[in-house]
Amino acid sequence: MPPPGVCLNIVEARHKQDGQGSISNPSFLFGQDYQQWKEFCITKRVKFIDNMFPPDMRSIGQGLLSPSHLAHVVWLRPAKIVQNPSFVVREFSRFDFCQGILGNCWFLASIGALTFHDKILMQVVPVEQGFEENYCGLFHFR
Repeated sequence: MPPPGVCLNIVEARHKQDGQGSISNPSFLFGQDYQQWKEFCITKRVKFIDNMFPPDMRSIGQGLLSPSHLAHVVWLRPAKIVQNPSFVVREFSRFDFCQGILGNCWFLASIGALTFHDKILMQVVPVEQGFEENYCGLFHFR
């Protein structure tokens, strides 16, 4: 078993270098560049649609929901759900979300754990994004 702090030392060393994958120069998932997409959407005055995660049944996954549940799925943008959507209200909390019928407890547990570590959470979920200024339907996470 490695001595305590080895993982933290590795993470710290990665942050010190400015290579791809660091906080200041994150890797792009499937080559998607957040800044480039945001500029494109704002310039063209369009809302972002992710071709890797389209707003249709392909993004839910095979066999996760019954046909009767799938029949009730409606894809909406946040402003269609509430009049003034907010990305963060006051602060993050593990009580901000709950598990539905998808069975993704492992994912929700990891996000909930991040709410206890503000510094790490801010690296994973940059807070300079929201629905107010220059909202184009696009959010990014590291």
